[in-house]
Amino acid sequence: MKIVSFLNHDSPEKSRIQVLGLQHKIPCIPCDSRAAVLSILQNESERDNVVFFTHETEIDFIKELSGDYPTVPIVVVLRTPLQKLAKHMSECSTVISFMSTENDVFEEKDFRIILNALKASKLENNSNSLENYLAPDTKFEIALVNTPETKRTALLGVEEFVNNLVGKCKTSRLDVYAVRAAELLDELLLNAVYDANPRLNITAPGPQFRLTPDETATVRWGFDGELFGVSVTDPFGTIQKNVILKHLDEAFRKQEIHKQKTAGLGLKIIYERMSHMIVNAQHGKYTEVICLIRFDHRLRDFEKRLRSFHFFKNQD
Repeated sequence: MKIVSFLNHDSPEKSRIQVLGLQHKIPCIPCDSRAAVLSILQNESERDNVVFFTHETEIDFIKELSGDYPTVPIVVVLRTPLQKLAKHMSECSTVISFMSTENDVFEEKDFRIILNALKASKLENNSNSLENYLAPDTKFEIALVNTPETKRTALLGVEEFVNNLVGKCKTSRLDVYAVRAAELLDELLLNAVYDANPRLNITAPGPQFRLTPDETATVRWGFDGELFGVSVTDPFGTIQKNVILKHLDEAFRKQEIHKQKTAGLGLKIIYERMSHMIVNAQHGKYTEVICLIRFDHRLRDFEKRLRSFHFFKNQD
């Protein structure tokens, strides 16, 4: 794998990508113009295993490359909230990641997420899962959800787990984060139980449901001292990136909750409660949605952070 970047000359991310590339032994080729990028991509041997990094301001160029070079993954380095760009980015099929920045610098965590996913996508098994994003010695809880009772058990389990992290986090607001984590999980399960399931997605979500063993959703969660992670896996693999972005755009454009559609509102709730969202999908086989949460000392610091979003399709 090699990185081709087209970032502002004075951008901190430009040098950061170079440094991280060296640390991970990945060649990096910085470009100062669109023509320089195209000269690489137009050479079939040169564009093999290329990952292209650029800013969201290059939206027209991103659209052009997405259409002309369908095998080249694109990473968009965000300096504005994703919801403001979602409408324009929804049809760019080769964009795999939207990396958030703070003070114009992205986290190494996002960089490692992309590396892990690109390596795992070349494997035949589902190796790109929650375990890849938390420390190797992290202990995980697991719950199978197939009834309202098992769903309630999972929600209470996550809330209790976060509340019990007292002394392991710098924040004193674990009670708030615990409720938010449970709310986030509730929405993820709503999607896994109803929206993803061909048998149930034609009915309005309700308090009662019963899933067969082949429909059961799997929930996992853990904390590695830095990040809390929770994932929900369904056995359907029906989720699509453009649908997620369209719902995100819709949810933030409509201000009054009672006017919003369920999917849009649910995604907004998820989006506002996580730091990083990773979707791993294999069409017709599974979808795993992972949300990572950084428990900032102050809630307002958490709320003002940009969110990152990654969508990876594994081999069929």
